[in-house]
Amino acid sequence: ALNLRLSGNVPLSIANAALAARATQFAGRAKLDGVIEGTISRPKPVIRISTSNASLTDPASGLKLNRLVGRLSATEGGLQIETISADGGLGGTIELSGAVLREGNDAIRTRLNLELAKLRFNDRRLLAGEVDGKLSLLGPLDNLAARGSLFIRRFDVTVPAATPRSIAVLDIKHINAPRQLTAKLRNKKRRRSKSRTAKVALDIFVDAANRIFVRGRGLDAQLGGSLRVAGNTSVPVVEGAFAMERGRLDILGRRLDFRRGRILFDGELEPVLDMEATTTVDDITVLVTISGAASKPVFKFSSVPELPEDEVIARLLFNKGLVGLSPLQLVQLADEVNKIGGLSTGPGIVEQLKRSVGIDVLDVSTDKTGAATVSAGRYVNDKTYVGVKQGPDSKSGRVVIDHDFTKNLKARGEVGADGNSKVGVGLEWNY
Repeated sequence: ALNLRLSGNVPLSIANAALAARATQFAGRAKLDGVIEGTISRPKPVIRISTSNASLTDPASGLKLNRLVGRLSATEGGLQIETISADGGLGGTIELSGAVLREGNDAIRTRLNLELAKLRFNDRRLLAGEVDGKLSLLGPLDNLAARGSLFIRRFDVTVPAATPRSIAVLDIKHINAPRQLTAKLRNKKRRRSKSRTAKVALDIFVDAANRIFVRGRGLDAQLGGSLRVAGNTSVPVVEGAFAMERGRLDILGRRLDFRRGRILFDGELEPVLDMEATTTVDDITVLVTISGAASKPVFKFSSVPELPEDEVIARLLFNKGLVGLSPLQLVQLADEVNKIGGLSTGPGIVEQLKRSVGIDVLDVSTDKTGAATVSAGRYVNDKTYVGVKQGPDSKSGRVVIDHDFTKNLKARGEVGADGNSKVGVGLEWNY
């Protein structure tokens, strides 16, 4: 027979090890007070758990909770949550209540309610906002359902100044791995496959009104709309759209006004972009469209009357055709095209530009002072390359000739606009 009294304090930081993958951290202590009666084979606990000034920090979502107060009770029948409430680090409140109870057939049924009031978040990088909401998690553990609604008071999205054009995924294999390591990996895969079988049904309505703001890389737009998230946590189904209320795009030194802008959800979690901005340059109308999946948007230039894409960009930037551009203007054009290229997976505009002016190489870099320089040239034959390098001023230009005598013996000659010249010979091996 048991007749035990329990009291003491437990640091909440003991949960941090399990949350290390997200870098989430608890701080503070939980107070325990209760009794355990019954027998060793069938204990009957009645334990109260409370916190008074705990905190939670989740860097991944930008969420920080202060003054976390909780009152819970654990009995033989399950866990009863009287309340768990906290203040957002940036403002607003969050409150959780409900229970996880054992029924007569030993099945466990969940009933949890979460309420958000003007809760602010900011990940310090891309996302910030304020949200209200009421969500509930109901049902037995093997058939849970999440229902409720979220109202977005404000949602700010910052488009980074530059994004990588592509990320190479390396297929790395561990050859002759130790047996204990392979066994550990197999067990980890089994645990993952089991966890994937637990699906939570979804029925959540998201109302954004017109309080979504997207800014960065020349984009300034305001959108609104609503979504419904259905399906389950393994295969969510998102339906709805965010439509543009107003917007403009500053690109290549021009300001374009959006005449159409939508972010569509047609069942997939990833949205599809459908945006179009326009401006007038002399006697042509320039159209810039952004379309496709959000992870691989296509950035395209067109015009009325119809012109080649590289010609449209030259007109947009300099009010003149591509053939009439100076070397310095070609530097600026290629630099701007490279910036746009981070958003585009469509046809290579730089390749079109090289073909238009009849060159094999077009490269933009910076010198020691940070000024833009361009290299352009053509291969005369398999062994000889002739090109020019042009900096921001007329005296920085020079002609470059590269010649390969053999596979390993190479020579380079340069003649500058100031009359200086140099010749070098080098040996090169590839390992």
